[in-house]
Amino acid sequence: MTIELLSALRNRLVYLPYSSQEKTDLALSILNGMKVYVNRESKINHHSAEYPDIDPIPRAQLLFEEAHLLSDNEFHSKALDLFFSLRDLHTTYNRPGTFCNTVITTALVFELIDSDDLIRNPRVVVSGFSSYKKVFALSPVDGISLGDELLSVNGLSFKQFYEANKWKTGGANEYGGMRRALTYLVERKLGRTPVPDADVMEYSLKRPDGAIYTVQLPWFARYDPKDFETCNQIFQELELPLLEFTSEQDEMINESKVESSGFKLSDTSVKQIKWGIYKPDTFNMGVIAIEDFTFRGDLGRNLIINLLQTELKDTNCLLIDLRNNGGGNGYISGILVKLLKGGFVKVHQCRVMANEISQTFLSSQYPDAKWKDATLCSPIDMMGQPDEGQEYFKPAGLFTNAACYSACESVCSTLQNNDAVIVFGEDGQTGGGAARKLDDRYLSQFQDFTAMPYSKNYPSVSGRFFIGIHQTVRSGKYAGQTWEDDGVKSDYIFRPKKGDIIKRNNYARYEDIAKILNQVSIDKNLFGVSFSTVPSGSLTTELEKDVIYEVEVSGISNLVIKKGTKVLHTYNIEPVEVKKKLKVTIKEHNIKPGYYDYNFIGLNSKGDKVIDSVRKVRFVPKTNGLVCVDNFFVENQSESESNPLAQWKVAGSGWAVGPKLFNNCNTSLVLLANPSDSVVLKLKYTLNCEALFKISVIDQEQTKCLKFTDDPIDAEEEYWFTPIGKWELRIDFCCWENNKDAFMAIQYLDIRTVSE
Repeated sequence: MTIELLSALRNRLVYLPYSSQEKTDLALSILNGMKVYVNRESKINHHSAEYPDIDPIPRAQLLFEEAHLLSDNEFHSKALDLFFSLRDLHTTYNRPGTFCNTVITTALVFELIDSDDLIRNPRVVVSGFSSYKKVFALSPVDGISLGDELLSVNGLSFKQFYEANKWKTGGANEYGGMRRALTYLVERKLGRTPVPDADVMEYSLKRPDGAIYTVQLPWFARYDPKDFETCNQIFQELELPLLEFTSEQDEMINESKVESSGFKLSDTSVKQIKWGIYKPDTFNMGVIAIEDFTFRGDLGRNLIINLLQTELKDTNCLLIDLRNNGGGNGYISGILVKLLKGGFVKVHQCRVMANEISQTFLSSQYPDAKWKDATLCSPIDMMGQPDEGQEYFKPAGLFTNAACYSACESVCSTLQNNDAVIVFGEDGQTGGGAARKLDDRYLSQFQDFTAMPYSKNYPSVSGRFFIGIHQTVRSGKYAGQTWEDDGVKSDYIFRPKKGDIIKRNNYARYEDIAKILNQVSIDKNLFGVSFSTVPSGSLTTELEKDVIYEVEVSGISNLVIKKGTKVLHTYNIEPVEVKKKLKVTIKEHNIKPGYYDYNFIGLNSKGDKVIDSVRKVRFVPKTNGLVCVDNFFVENQSESESNPLAQWKVAGSGWAVGPKLFNNCNTSLVLLANPSDSVVLKLKYTLNCEALFKISVIDQEQTKCLKFTDDPIDAEEEYWFTPIGKWELRIDFCCWENNKDAFMAIQYLDIRTVSE
């Protein structure tokens, strides 16, 4: 990453040249995008009083009519204004050329702190400094200290600064807007926001002793030299002047933050997830902090289940910290509800704007949508019912702020919809971004849309625009509402105090949260509730063998084990307060191979359900039922049907999944085998969609992952492995999107033993 002063870079911030026809075509694509923009009505309802021209369609129509007359600068400025005034982080316009990925920054970081009125009188203090050595070294920051309060920026109070820039910074509500303005004070992405007129920002600050001082800090530009190289390739082809740039790389400052509270979260195998126990001798509050949801869903799920079953199982309460979580994949939202509450999860639905334009591309993703009316929004199930059962039995809370967006809000709203948590916030609501988006490159495959020029050969600098095309609709106690603009409301608001910032104590408000959650545990008589089993996770056993669980339980009067609606066992637990150990034996005869769920339900003395956990058992054929062969071979792809329930189709000797993969297809092909020498696996397969595809071998020692990808691929591969004891080969396929063309097929599969 190269860093230099914005003042030195200004004359090299240039667009890729567009012809009049290219501008007209792109403007038409934007206009059609706004016609299927699903949050249009919400934006008009929430913001038209302040911004009468908020409706994007008339402005997009005008841009289309004028496009051929506009210069490149005029065109992109108008397009940028159209998009960022919507205050929708899923509907954005990223300018092409050297603007595209350039970010400008000053040397400060600010934070919002507690005040008498968070909306009318927000208070902002210095909370840190730039982590880039060059920015820090060349900025006059020596006299600035953590906790110094911001009085004004360029002569405006923070509130005035926010009001003056709210239609540029994003943030769909007041809290979200202020969080975005907080960033806008010190950092801006030039692809998505205007270039500031001045080369410096003037901050007026007040020290704790009351002394007031003013400092002018320069804007620094941060860019990748490869982007300038790419732009020069284009300019050279067009015989235009080339840009000068430097390839000097700046280094980051490795700053370790020491928390004054002495509390520290521990890392896990998933880098975005940390955990800890806050004050175990008093409040004993378990904490899971999740930075974002960009991790693989199965890895995050397994890790969180393991934490709840082991390290955190004896805590008094649990806090899931999602502050500043920008989103990712909302796959885990329904799973968390099951883990914290159990029972049936009321999942989200979504709406899509149905008209003659959207029908061309949305019907492929949402085949159940009814295309009857140009203004109809059709509700469609968004996700299936998760399989997990309850694994935590005490009160749980969420800690959020208005920088929580998208998938983060999906998690928050799903938990709140189902009364699974108390929501604590640094702000009164989350950011308010509820749409799923499609970009110009995807849309360009349909007749009503055109991709931005240069995107085919030079995608890194061609720019991009996104349109929100489906709106998430809440269920449960908030059924019918959306969180676009409104966000997820906080039950309690706890902002840091100035002293917390000075001491770098990011966890100071945990104390207030722990007090509330512990009191809920007392009020609901949940302190003594505990439940665990050995084994704790999924279990694999042979047909006709007994399934045995060592159960440890307390805080309940009765434990009921069920399979479906059938009660298998009932145990009376006396005394309630003391942990009791039970040996639960499940006898299953005349059962077919496959997966079965066993529900462990705990009732307190009042008959209330306080435990609703699930243990999944997989029954496989007996060892003596397996056929010993030197090799296993199938070839020729089978015909796949459009039935989402019949996932792996076997016809003759081949497998395929698809082509219509609805309801988040998640399926596995499993081959069982006896102990053997080394094994060679050869296979040829096609994966033509973005989906999880994994090949693994499971033996008595561990799971060995042979292949993992989430990209489309057409491959012919060979793997060698030496299993220990009885083993199985698993081929897992998981597609989260509803896509009529998504397809996974195995052309041939050849497994042979090899004597060493």
